[in-house]
Amino acid sequence: REVEEILLGSDKEYVDRLYLYNEAKNYSLNLKTKVCTVTALTRPFRHRGVFPGAKFDGIFNIGAVGVSGEVVAVQAFSANGTDGFYTGLVTYPSCYPVQNLFFSKANGFEHSDYFDLNIGIVDLNVFVPPQECIKAEEEMNKKKIMPVV
Repeated sequence: REVEEILLGSDKEYVDRLYLYNEAKNYSLNLKTKVCTVTALTRPFRHRGVFPGAKFDGIFNIGAVGVSGEVVAVQAFSANGTDGFYTGLVTYPSCYPVQNLFFSKANGFEHSDYFDLNIGIVDLNVFVPPQECIKAEEEMNKKKIMPVV
């Protein structure tokens, strides 16, 4: 699930996207207009954290080194496969994802940053489409022409 950060006081439209790979569906809810679109999910699933088969590139610190609680050690990994190029950062030693970058000719550039992570799935409702999307999907299904038997 991706939720764009909202800048208070801005007129920009922000989107909450729910990707359900097992259903091959993308639910995109415009948080300003509350209009939802449901489309087919065509891009492949991207692993979060260390990509399978990635090589270790190094370890370094990010943040204010020498200030307690303001620095974190991260490890860098990369992989170059037939479907594209990946590079990512994970914390050391806990291996929480910090950043993933993926580039492919088919899907372009995907950049993900992670913060405020929780161990495990705290709320299973993150996998439930918003009510506006459920209603939009029901309307789409009603409009489908059923084959004559």
